[in-house]
Amino acid sequence: MAQFDWQEQLKSTLPPEWLATQGKGVKIAVLDSGLNLSHPAFKHFGTAVGHRYNATLPGDRLLFGGNDDVSEQKTENTDHGTPCLSIISGVKDGVFKGIAPLAEIFVIKISRKAPGTPFELFQAPDFLNGLKIAKGLNVDLAVAALTYSRMKLKDFNISKDLADQTINTLSGSKALLFSSIKNYHVFVEGEALSAKYFPTWNPQSINCGYVPEVDIFDKLIKDTGIQFFWDSFKPVICNEAGEPETVDVSTSFATYATAGVAALALAQLKATEKENYKPRSRSEMLDLLKTVSKPVDSVGAQPNLNLLHNQLS
Repeated sequence: MAQFDWQEQLKSTLPPEWLATQGKGVKIAVLDSGLNLSHPAFKHFGTAVGHRYNATLPGDRLLFGGNDDVSEQKTENTDHGTPCLSIISGVKDGVFKGIAPLAEIFVIKISRKAPGTPFELFQAPDFLNGLKIAKGLNVDLAVAALTYSRMKLKDFNISKDLADQTINTLSGSKALLFSSIKNYHVFVEGEALSAKYFPTWNPQSINCGYVPEVDIFDKLIKDTGIQFFWDSFKPVICNEAGEPETVDVSTSFATYATAGVAALALAQLKATEKENYKPRSRSEMLDLLKTVSKPVDSVGAQPNLNLLHNQLS
């Protein structure tokens, strides 16, 4: 057993038949800041063509074969996609194992260098393009934990038309979108806009958070539409040295963890139903996740809020 094994940590919470799949057969698109392919936890990714897309580049990236440069910018305290993805897919023999290491991962880079800052930032048109790529890849799940700190608000002064495109992009797709609850900051035509436009109110979105934010639920509950959050959440990633590391809690880590659990659930259904498998709707996925969570009674105005149990010590 690995020094830190997410599956071992979750075995008292999740059905053994879910865990046994390790996510095999499930396709996940990760819309984030890219990936460090030389990271010790991702050597098993290899150099397979068709799994790397840079949504900030011009043209229909699906036509370019999926071999884009998705390198994550290496600036102090700015890495995001690599540590987050290690929660789902990181593997280092005898040291670290993610929640669903056999899931098929498509890395979609949606951050770019922005004027006036040393950092790469998320911008709305790139997110929209990333969703289009995810839809074209026919993935089962998409993860978009877009951290507020990596957004530049003036770059989100998008038109209502672009906002409508964003919310509707996954329509007709089987992909379920897992979003961080902090994704409710967006401006349309210079005016503050309801969260319904980006991206937590996408009709396909399942919205995630973590317990320390319970003190702001009253303020944000209507804006975020959160469905799941984690209790006692102490995220453990595989760091650049290839070692397990407990890091500061964030909605991003909680979102990746929830998507990892969802991948296990879908993998078990695919393995059982085989050729009779049909993609699950958002409501059906919510029901699946509710089987391993419990309602939160302390927030009376939110009957659909559920607590995912993380048994990390």
